[in-house]
Amino acid sequence: MMYYGKAELAYVTTAAGVLSGFIATIFYPYNRTILKMSQYHQKLVPTQNISLALKTTDDMDANQKSKALELLIDRLTIDVNKYLTDTKE
Repeated sequence: MMYYGKAELAYVTTAAGVLSGFIATIFYPYNRTILKMSQYHQKLVPTQNISLALKTTDDMDANQKSKALELLIDRLTIDVNKYLTDTKE
């Protein structure tokens, strides 16, 4: 538009600034939502691993199952506070 003399530099610059500000305003909440969703899914991973480990022990005989559950409980309680108090922002 400026090339053909139908608009001045100030108008084009202002329009570009308003448009880029509008786009940034729209995508900021979207990016925050994606980050929170990622954090939520990362908290589900330990739960999935525990469920899988418990399901695996179901098919074992009583002696092996007892030993496996004891080891599982031992491993799960090592860093339990890390998972309970981890508040990433």
